[in-house]
Amino acid sequence: MATKTSPAKLREAVRASVIASLFEYAKASLDESADFVADNAFMFPVVDAENGEWYAKVTVSIPIGENHGAVPYDGFAEAEAYHREKEAKAEKAKAKAEAKERKIERDRLAREAKAKAKAEREANAEKVEG
Repeated sequence: MATKTSPAKLREAVRASVIASLFEYAKASLDESADFVADNAFMFPVVDAENGEWYAKVTVSIPIGENHGAVPYDGFAEAEAYHREKEAKAEKAKAKAEAKERKIERDRLAREAKAKAKAEREANAEKVEG
């Protein structure tokens, strides 16, 4: 009779396989100096637009879900939630930018009205003096 492998061991094997594949890709395609910084993470150097050196760190996890797996992790549900939140933030930022544009226009009109009123006052004052 074969013994059943524990879920933790199965997740560990999948994680090790995924990290090994990603690491080999990074080492071959991105930078040969890529190296592990933990069992589930590796790093490789990257260069920004101004030739500043940084490090990208890739960490792989196989989540089990909430309450130690009582509520299983659903990657598709998390992806949908991420996109919904990102869209909501974009809409909020757009609304904020539109409100700012309206305020700028109101302020510009108020400044113009104030300048016009001042010019009229000065013109009336010159008529009274002259």
